[in-house]
Amino acid sequence: MTVKDRTQEFHAIIDSIASRSGPSSALPIEKVRLLNQPSTATLITTKSEFAKAAAQIGREINTTVTKLQKLTLLAKRKSLFDDRPVEINELIYIIKQDIAKINNQIAQLSAYLRKNGAAAALAPAGSTAPPSAAAKANRQIQEHSTNVITSLQSKLAVTSNEFKNILEIRTQNMKDQKERRDQYSFAPQQGGGGLLGMGGSQGGGLLGSSDSPLYNPERRNTPAPTPDL
Repeated sequence: MTVKDRTQEFHAIIDSIASRSGPSSALPIEKVRLLNQPSTATLITTKSEFAKAAAQIGREINTTVTKLQKLTLLAKRKSLFDDRPVEINELIYIIKQDIAKINNQIAQLSAYLRKNGAAAALAPAGSTAPPSAAAKANRQIQEHSTNVITSLQSKLAVTSNEFKNILEIRTQNMKDQKERRDQYSFAPQQGGGGLLGMGGSQGGGLLGSSDSPLYNPERRNTPAPTPDL
C-alpha cells in the first residue's frame, strides 16, 4: 500500500478554517487570560508603596531608639543635684506616643499587605497549570514583605522592652532619692546648741553664763561699796 503525503492538504484546511473564523474568535479567550493575571505595573506600584511605608517606619523606630538612649543616660543618674525630672518626663511621654504610633503603622501596613498581596500571590484553587511569571513574582514580593513586617515588629518589641526596663530603673532611682532627701531633712543635729548652748548644766559657757564679764561688761567698772564708818 502506497502512503500519500497530505501535509500540504492539512495546512490548506487549517488556513481555510482560520480565514473563515477570523482573528476575533480567539480574542475573548485571550482577554480573559490576560485579565485573570495581575499586571506588572500593579505589582510594581504595590511593591513601591509598601517599600516606602516600611522604610518610613524603620526610620521612626531608629529615631525612637535614639530618644530612648538619651532617656537611659538621664534616668540612670543617681545624684540628687544632677537630676532632670522635667526633661525625663517629657522624653517618657514622647517615647510612649512614638511606640503607640509605630505599632499602629505596622498594623496598617500588615492590613495593606493582606488586602493587596494575598489575592494575587496564590494560583487559582484546583489549578494544575504552572503559575505565571507574574504570580511567581507576586508571591516572592509577598514573602519578602511578610519578612519585612516581622522584622519591624521584632525591632519595636525590643524597643518597647528596653523602654519598660528604663521606666523601672527610673522608678527605683526616684525611691532612692526620696529616701536620701528624707535622711538629710530629718538628721539630728550634733553638738547640742553650739556656742550659745554651752552654758547649760556644765556651770558656765562663754556666752551662756550671766556671771561672765563678757556677758555683763558694766560689772567690771562698778566699784565695790565702802562700809559706813
